[in-house]
Amino acid sequence: MLFIGDSVLDQEGGAAAFLLRQRGIDSVKVAFWGSGLYTRDQYDMGHTILTATGAGNPVDWLTKATALIAQYRPELVVVALNHNHPTPYPRDAAGNDIAVISSPAGRAMVAEQTNALIDILERDGAQVMFVTPPPQGHEHAPADNPIWNATLPVLRARHIAVVDIAPAVSGRDGERVETLPDCRGDQVRVRTVNGVHYTRAGAARAGTVLADAVTARLRGRANGDAAPGDHTVALVPTATGNGYWLVQCDGSIFHFGDAAAISGVYGTGDEPIIGGVRAPRGLWLVARDGRVIAAGGAPARTLSPASVRPFVAVTATRAGDGLIASNADGVLASTGGARPSAPAGLRHVDGLTWFGNRLVFVTSDRGAAIAGTPAGTGTWVVETNGAVVAHGDAPNDGNAVRPPLRPDVARVLGSSIPPPVVAIAGSPLGGYWIVRDNGEVTARGGAPDLGGTNALALFTA
Repeated sequence: MLFIGDSVLDQEGGAAAFLLRQRGIDSVKVAFWGSGLYTRDQYDMGHTILTATGAGNPVDWLTKATALIAQYRPELVVVALNHNHPTPYPRDAAGNDIAVISSPAGRAMVAEQTNALIDILERDGAQVMFVTPPPQGHEHAPADNPIWNATLPVLRARHIAVVDIAPAVSGRDGERVETLPDCRGDQVRVRTVNGVHYTRAGAARAGTVLADAVTARLRGRANGDAAPGDHTVALVPTATGNGYWLVQCDGSIFHFGDAAAISGVYGTGDEPIIGGVRAPRGLWLVARDGRVIAAGGAPARTLSPASVRPFVAVTATRAGDGLIASNADGVLASTGGARPSAPAGLRHVDGLTWFGNRLVFVTSDRGAAIAGTPAGTGTWVVETNGAVVAHGDAPNDGNAVRPPLRPDVARVLGSSIPPPVVAIAGSPLGGYWIVRDNGEVTARGGAPDLGGTNALALFTA
């Protein structure tokens, strides 16, 4: 399937396309910032120009759409072109500038351009869907976007499906909001300051709704995952070392390399996921309240004692047939008959792993996360900035320290500090992976570079 559109589609469509590919649906996104159908070289003197040159404009969408349909032969095309109406304005049949979309001439232009685009997209039998714009002011999107208001009657007349992504980035009353709760319950910015664009978190929310609508339209199966945008909490390597799963705290699971697709548990619980480990078949995810979720065919497990909460870290048992979880004070719970113990006086535990037959812990004053070598003869501790310290015979193959974020991204996020490192995992092939909160994965040593979930949404000031 094919996404086409402007900058907002670039953001939400990028997140949706990634999620759809994770579901096995081949998806392509083509988007241009600042583009639209309502430029003088695409419509002038009251008529659509089907052979526009595109001079001075980001893209001539009618010509571009023709080429894209011929190139990809999509089964479904999703369109979001609802914001841009630049000067010099198109002119009506009398030669007057169409400066106001809500005018009769403006609405006639939108109707003619929308019909022309749909005709091109449907020419080879593709289904077509349009996407609502996000709320811009203090009302629901269709009420305050004049281009969308003029587009909607055409879509209704032609029975074109509409995906309403506005509720995903709106308040309960449908109004625009700047922040929404993340998977940990903290308020995070979903929109750029006083702007129409999304942050990465906002793009993920809109992209999830969009991907679910596309999946349903193509009669696919929506797995229990949201588009990447919340906190990443774990990287779980495959047994071969040629793949891994990334786990978000909302329960989404993303697969890379030779890792099999595994449905996550997005939306099934109130408590966030704090970690995950490989199970005999699939994965075990552990929630902050101690709930163990078996994913991908993993056998059911229950941590005991159940009263130890909230949990902050998890590791597999040495035999790989169960789990051990720790709270911030090093109090442990486990599955099966084992009853492991931790040193007295631990505080601010961030992670635990095995060193030989002994559990070792990392605390906030020592690092952000810890991982053991596959042989259990060494450990790596990583700090929040990406600096790595190796112990035992674990090789130190390099850090992942990042410079401050560029100014435009820093303004959106409210900080110039890069996302913190949250996890490290040893590769069976040697080396290790370092994981940041946004799903960025840095491979070191013999660990293969298979990518992450960080580069999915664009930022603008």
